[in-house]
Amino acid sequence: MIGNTPLLEPKTPIVSISPVTSQEARRTHLIATTTTGCRLYMSAVASEYGFGGSESAPTSMQVIHVRFPPSTGSSLTPTRRAKVFAPGYFFCFVDKPEAVDELFLSAPDSGRIAILAEGTSRATLIETGMSVSLDSRVEAVELISEPFAASKGPNGFGNEPAVQYDLPPTEVAILTNSGVHIIKRRRLIEVFDAAIRYGMSSSPIGVEGEARNFFEKYGRAEGCASSLAVACGASTETVNQSQARTTDVEVSEFARKFFIDYGGRPRAENVYDASALPSLDSVKVSGRAEGLALYISRIVRSIWKAQMVVEVPSVAGVASYHSGVPVEKLLSIQEQLVKLSAFLQNNRSFINGLSSGAESLMGLGSRVEEVAQQAEHRMLHALVTLVGNMIEGISFVLFMLDDKLGDIILSLPDNQKEEAKKVTYAGLFTSDSGAALAKELVTAIVNRNIAAGLNVDTIADALRRRCGSFCSADDVVVFKAIEQVRRAKADGDPDNRNRLLRESLRLFGETAASLTMENLRDTLIEYRSLNYYPGSVQLALTVARESDRGNEALGFLADGAIPTVSFRLV
Repeated sequence: MIGNTPLLEPKTPIVSISPVTSQEARRTHLIATTTTGCRLYMSAVASEYGFGGSESAPTSMQVIHVRFPPSTGSSLTPTRRAKVFAPGYFFCFVDKPEAVDELFLSAPDSGRIAILAEGTSRATLIETGMSVSLDSRVEAVELISEPFAASKGPNGFGNEPAVQYDLPPTEVAILTNSGVHIIKRRRLIEVFDAAIRYGMSSSPIGVEGEARNFFEKYGRAEGCASSLAVACGASTETVNQSQARTTDVEVSEFARKFFIDYGGRPRAENVYDASALPSLDSVKVSGRAEGLALYISRIVRSIWKAQMVVEVPSVAGVASYHSGVPVEKLLSIQEQLVKLSAFLQNNRSFINGLSSGAESLMGLGSRVEEVAQQAEHRMLHALVTLVGNMIEGISFVLFMLDDKLGDIILSLPDNQKEEAKKVTYAGLFTSDSGAALAKELVTAIVNRNIAAGLNVDTIADALRRRCGSFCSADDVVVFKAIEQVRRAKADGDPDNRNRLLRESLRLFGETAASLTMENLRDTLIEYRSLNYYPGSVQLALTVARESDRGNEALGFLADGAIPTVSFRLV
């Protein structure tokens, strides 16, 4: 595999062997470190000529990759102790004079690996490293945080940027004869934050030069995602004494500038005929749009496929229902989304493609550029709408948790109850079925509170304040009308009953255009049971008139339609 080198000879001793789980890699099973600081990536293999075939237990080990020490900096000889933690954090302790150790640290640069992997089938392992003088003798090194895991399988396991807003950074404790050193992995957002602070204080190329280096190294999408995160306050970079004059407000303002100025422009790809306009789907959006999508996906990745409701069976046979995601997690994600929404709203006029209208198309030189700008606006508008939906969706779930989630689910029909147990947050945020289920849950919440004797205005106002799209103004009117019908059923005085029914009919008439067939059917059944036949006929006719404002049915009859035609309200 390699040529002759004094770093790796037949008798070079091995000082440590670290295991690699199947979750982390498919082929690599062990990483051995030599006294010269070389890492040998080894794979357990089974002989194909054995009785068990290739699926039998491993019978030997093969080296599939050799990683040499860095060519620059101090030598790693002699390495006295070493250890590798997922997803490739390498801790190498080099024996120095006076019985002290020097720590060499290296870790995969996930952001650069992802950029270089685009367009090629072979991944390139790029690492960043540094040396730390411990001035003491190392006795042990262990992981003190949860083991790193970006996914449940090798695909994407080492994608550190994907989980930087979701999981706490990895921390490792090093026990020496003089104390304990805690090493904490810096997130990519903190690297960008530090680059801005360094550029503002002592960089020879300035803050813009440092930002350009970051964008060139990690790409526009990652650069814009990091800029957006810093501008929204997601960074926790500690400011030391020499940088005390650099305030977080200045860092946030620079990050905002880089997100707006360095995002590039949308462009149409594969346009060979100048007379042919590209489709919106063939447009390559700008780094701002890609970075925004990247940042949003990283914020909500932990709950996106999680179930909204989890059923927990009890010993007594009565199931109880709980949130599928801890409340603290939901609140944390919602806080990040609210900050992002505020940033986009405050900078709408400065972000190219986010503002709508003729002003967004000014300065464009051709129709191709106009189409590209339209595609950019479409994506940005969709992402802004999604952020708003997710904020209100989480508020709605939190509202249900505060209002006895179990009772709300149990009040649903069996088919909707099963749907509620299966719906994920992605379905709640983006699908029509999730929106329909949310409407049913709102109705269940209101009905339960009305049955408990609460005023419908109180519960409706609370829903509209926290999640307005889940409870519109028309919904509130419908709930009030339903409340009047229920009060009429419970009232024994005929005059009061008729008064309440007339009021319900008036309220239903205000929302006839948006009244669902289910609500209409249930209301007519209630009217008939209360012998309120004039109201039944009038409400049906009102809904029919609002459903056919252009009198198309009358025109259909006037054109000589057969009299047996059946009409259906839609």
